[in-house]
Amino acid sequence: TPMSHSQKSRPTVTPTVRAIHDSLKRNSEGLKIDLVGQPLEAATVAASALSTAERDGVMVISEFAEIIACRANRSERVRAAVIADRKQLELTRQHLGVNLVCINPNGRTFIELRNLLRDCVAMSPTAPAGWN
Repeated sequence: TPMSHSQKSRPTVTPTVRAIHDSLKRNSEGLKIDLVGQPLEAATVAASALSTAERDGVMVISEFAEIIACRANRSERVRAAVIADRKQLELTRQHLGVNLVCINPNGRTFIELRNLLRDCVAMSPTAPAGWN
């Protein structure tokens, strides 16, 4: 489930990400969709949602995808990965049981982001055998 969080600090949003956000707000029941301003805030909110079982999965779209994934992975229940395409998503799903997908939107079209989002929503994150 994609998520960011409340507007504690004013986020900078590209037109493509704004279009994805607006489209999701209109068309996605059952998803929690928010904007946050800073990478640390995004990592904290995502890790909290996963650690408390508020959400099974989280998707973050940010130019700071690597920082967010690294920071969130400090939490025991988070299995974050930076994803560039559907193939990486499938590999990390199989081998990591990724439950926090981080995507850098730079250079990506609305359609690419929308398709990755759909793929993320369709998967059920589960830790691989022997993960813990």
